[in-house]
Amino acid sequence: MIELVTTDGIFALDGGEWEVTNNIWLVGDDREVVVVDAAHDHRPIAEAVAGRRVAAIALTHGHNDHINAAVALQDAVDAPILLHPSDRMLWSVVYPDRDPDDPRTLSTSVNRGTLREILGAGLDDRIHYGRELAGHEPDAHGVTLRFVDGSSERADVLVGADGVHSAVRRTLLPGATTVDTGSRIIYGRTPLDATTRPLVPPAMHDGFTAVIGGHVGMAAGLVEFRQPPPQAAAAIAPAVRLSAVGDYVMWAVSAQRDRFPEPDAALAGMDATALHAAAGGAIRSWHPDLRALLDDAAVEETFLVRVRSSERVAAWTPSRVTVLGDAIHAMSPARGSGANTALQDAAILCAALTSGSDDVVAAIGGYEERMRDYGFAAVEASRQAESQNARRGNPLWLRILNRLPGSR
Repeated sequence: MIELVTTDGIFALDGGEWEVTNNIWLVGDDREVVVVDAAHDHRPIAEAVAGRRVAAIALTHGHNDHINAAVALQDAVDAPILLHPSDRMLWSVVYPDRDPDDPRTLSTSVNRGTLREILGAGLDDRIHYGRELAGHEPDAHGVTLRFVDGSSERADVLVGADGVHSAVRRTLLPGATTVDTGSRIIYGRTPLDATTRPLVPPAMHDGFTAVIGGHVGMAAGLVEFRQPPPQAAAAIAPAVRLSAVGDYVMWAVSAQRDRFPEPDAALAGMDATALHAAAGGAIRSWHPDLRALLDDAAVEETFLVRVRSSERVAAWTPSRVTVLGDAIHAMSPARGSGANTALQDAAILCAALTSGSDDVVAAIGGYEERMRDYGFAAVEASRQAESQNARRGNPLWLRILNRLPGSR
């Protein structure tokens, strides 16, 4: 489905101004669209979106008459802005104080297993499992990696992408710390079928949804594939094999550690069945549809996360060892930006290392300088979002309350 919206305004370039009519295209279906360009006035574009989820606002280039409604539209529909880096100079003329890649706007939902299969495609002979890093020693020509089993390997560069308890970070930045936020999250997923689909509130079809009741919260997001992953891979990349995954709703029940019915130490020792029961107990007074969605979960996939958040780290001397993702800027999932920020790290680091420069350490240092700015900005934005959610507390506040059907 392709829809056309037109808006009128001024095109300005090199001191000249012209009255123009611009085309804005909406590409998608009756549930989701991509908006191509955002010119002059965001209101007719938002009206044409008509409540559908906007996957992205894609800007073809940076002339003012293609971008001057982008920020207002983003604020109205809560979608990421996509702009080629070469047009950032033109963007900054119109929006000197707004970054189109602001980490606070990074948010999307994907199936983690499918994403890992895509990222690992073609690397079967390069990925090795079951080896634990004990330490590393960089030198002028590379890095020596030492493993717990006594073996060692040489590498040109070591990238610590090993999570919040990073072994690489412990050696590289021994003063870097993470703090226990006190938040505990029980994650799970509920397959979508003829029984569970009618339980999904309409608001959840608009995007990732937060529900807060008293001192307990639940985040929920639909994962619905346009094509089954194996079919999509066959059409796009026949050499890639993806596992079959059905549609589901991901949910996460969260509270401070003293707000779950069970003591914190007991939560940490629970198996999947007990954690599922604990999550159900935490929302026992909620709307029956939400309780039923949780009851029908794939119980064996329930797990607990103790939320930790990184403290900002001062600049360090670059070397052939670096870090990305949770290994350096672990954050609360309150804004759903952690994985996206890690992927941003990977893209920038990859570009730095493949730029053609002979100075690998300088390239890594340039990446680290950028990463510290947006990475810890995302940490702070997530920390603020978590605090805002906590303040909503009592009385009962449900973002989707008015959209739920009556109790059965």
